[in-house]
Amino acid sequence: MNSFKRHIYKSTNKKQEAIELTFIPTSANVIAFLPDDEIVQVKSNADWEVGGTPYWFEINSGGNSGSGNGVFAINIQSNDGNSIRDYDLVVTATKGDEILIEEFKIIQAFEESTQIVAYYVAFERYSAAASCSRSPSIDIFTNNSNFPSSTILYATPDGLTRVPEGFYSLSGDVIQVDNDGERIGNAMLCENLDDDEGGSDFLTVSPENETVNPSQGSYGMAVNSNTSWTMSQSISWVKINNSDDNYNGTAGFDNGISVSVLSDNPTTSDRSGQITISTNTGSLTKSHTITQEGAPFNVGDLTAHSVTSAFDKANACAEVGAAKTVYSESATLSGSITLYSTSNGSSTVSAAFYSDGSKSLQCNSDGLVLDESNC
Repeated sequence: MNSFKRHIYKSTNKKQEAIELTFIPTSANVIAFLPDDEIVQVKSNADWEVGGTPYWFEINSGGNSGSGNGVFAINIQSNDGNSIRDYDLVVTATKGDEILIEEFKIIQAFEESTQIVAYYVAFERYSAAASCSRSPSIDIFTNNSNFPSSTILYATPDGLTRVPEGFYSLSGDVIQVDNDGERIGNAMLCENLDDDEGGSDFLTVSPENETVNPSQGSYGMAVNSNTSWTMSQSISWVKINNSDDNYNGTAGFDNGISVSVLSDNPTTSDRSGQITISTNTGSLTKSHTITQEGAPFNVGDLTAHSVTSAFDKANACAEVGAAKTVYSESATLSGSITLYSTSNGSSTVSAAFYSDGSKSLQCNSDGLVLDESNC
């Protein structure tokens, strides 16, 4: 690899405009397994020329030099080796007796790293100095499904960045890696695991909350634990994996759970329920809340009500306003209904007191009736 980054040579015999030489993009990160053409834009006010290349790429014929702004194309061969390769491509610009040298860095992944699969995801990082206490989950990628010794762990799915040094675990076995992301030794159980949620057991649920639209449908959930667990629910309009109220899981990471919403929401109000996930040891319990949005308004279903408006609470609700029309989904003014000031349900009434002639209705700023008692 070239050791220099930028060199400027100037003559002191005469004054001239400063030489410029920049690239768009400023560098290139390319994949391994397909030939790749990288187009580089050159921004310059001088004559420029691209220098020599290594065996694994070349500058397309006729495009290795120019004057002023221009482009050059790099044809990069597939990398069938077992390591990432890089090169600092030298570009020299000249203007009068001034010379400017800049480098364009090319980094190419290797064949193995492009085939990395997230066999293990949502790892928790441990701190050895703190008795293996956990920190938030992170994604880790590897191309080896059984995690033997000397496996390299990556922080990116393209294999360009390795995980930082530390301890990681998915199912209770703690994996130690060095600062190159390489696993050290065999799996080992973390000693004196400190977990304020239940000793050595851990249980995570993702997502913890889900909001779905008014129509029936389904979505996915994931559970991660180092022990067996049970998922249960009693929501009439929900099933787990299409047909069950309960689901039993084993230790490990399970991202194949499907939550089915069996029916459309028949009302315009949101409805919700909870799914409970508990370890079979009884040490940990998590909940997942599902909320189904209310159905959109059917304008034809709104009922008009004539009410007396603008009661004065400070003066024992003395009537100070005339009658006005409000709208509701309900034919009667009872319960925690919403009153609207428009016939299409687009605007709620203001926070105030209203009366239908026999009782007062107190509404909040969302138009929801709070109190039906007489003023």
